[in-house]
Formats: sequence, C-alpha cells, structure tokens
Amino acid sequence: AHRLGPQLDDLLRVADLLPDELVEVLILALKSASGPRLQVLAGLLLEATAEQVSLSGFDLETATRATLDAETLEPGNSLVSGRLLADVTAALPAGPVDVVADERELTVSAPGTTFTLPTMNRGDYPALPVPPGAAGVAFGERLAAAVGHAATVAMSPKEAVGNREAFGGVHVMADGEHLVVEASDGYRI
Repeated sequence: AHRLGPQLDDLLRVADLLPDELVEVLILALKSASGPRLQVLAGLLLEATAEQVSLSGFDLETATRATLDAETLEPGNSLVSGRLLADVTAALPAGPVDVVADERELTVSAPGTTFTLPTMNRGDYPALPVPPGAAGVAFGERLAAAVGHAATVAMSPKEAVGNREAFGGVHVMADGEHLVVEASDGYRI
C-alpha cells in the first residue's frame, strides 16, 4: 500500500511494488540524476498519487520521469538519493516491496529485508519542467528510424559548444500533420 501525507508522521507509503519493475523505473529516472552539479540533483523525487508512484530525476537540463502502478495508502512525495535507492532496490529479494517515508527517512521493505535511507530536503529540489501536450501520434519504429538517421548528421557533444550548441542534437517538431525530424553538423542538414 502507498500512503502519502501527514497522517501518522508518514509522508509517503507504498505497498506491493514488484522489485523488477522498481529497478526498471529507477534506471530510467537515474538518467538525469547522475553526475549532478548540485548535491540535491542527485536525488530522485518519489511522488505518490492514489494509484501510481512516479520517480523523477532532473539535472537542470534534462528531466526524466517513470511511473509505476501502486497501491497508495496516502498521497505525498519524498526526495532521496537516487544512487542509494538504486543500490537498495537491486539488493531486494523477490516479492512485494513497501515504501514508507517521513521528513527524515525513507524505508524500503521486502520479505525479510528492510533498508532505511535518509531523505533530502524537498524544498531544495527545483521544480520539474511541465512537458508540452501531445501534438499527435507517431509509430515508434518509424520515429526511431527517423531519429537514428538524423542523429548520424548531428555534431558530437564535444564539438557542439558555444554558438554551435544547437548542432549537438536531433530536433523534432510537429508541423501541422507532419513530424519533422532534423539534425545538422553546420554543413549538412
């Protein structure tokens, strides 16, 4: 069960998560929380709603969010070291996982195992960007092929600095009923 809120001093309570699903979500969310410039950015934000738990990472440039279905006892949020949570989750035995947090600590329990991690100050964590609304629907394989093709032209991150920074990525834009995928190295598009 998953409960977030001030009742009984718990800010977050989640029950019956599956360890394998939790590891998958942590791997995705950690993509933004590795190698941060500020210590608080090494944290993962756990947010529990009535039926889901989201784990988010943010490094001030890239935000990642992964969501799991969960039994929530009380909605709320908690900020904890992403690396510590990943290490703990990897060591969990098979079976349901319960997560309980208050202002000071987050406890992760599985059958026969309990880990307690210190929480981080949620007030220090920057607001996550709000993703734009959906502009349309694309077939995954076609989009992946288009992005892969365009990426061959994009400038490497080591070269894409200063006024050439825009050449270091693939740009995806909705244009009416079409999706435009483009990249450039300054010479080719």
